[in-house]
Amino acid sequence: MNQQEIEIIGILSSAIVLISMLAKTMSYRGTMFMRVVNTFGCFTFIIYGFLLSPSSLSIIIMNAVICIVNVFYIIREYKNHHKNKI
Repeated sequence: MNQQEIEIIGILSSAIVLISMLAKTMSYRGTMFMRVVNTFGCFTFIIYGFLLSPSSLSIIIMNAVICIVNVFYIIREYKNHHKNKI
């Protein structure tokens, strides 16, 4: 993969994260949308980090941590939402 294609992946990753930050999070659906899209964006940033080089470890680690945090909150929101429905 050439450098230009790798940079396009980085730009797309940034756009996905930006879209997640623009989501209205006042509702369960909005919060879940934001978290899921943000997790996908972070995952694409991890791929971008691996494609850049081994020296991009900070990109990989930071986005992996954000993915873990997002998954934690997705599970918590899902459980709380369904617990309150009963």
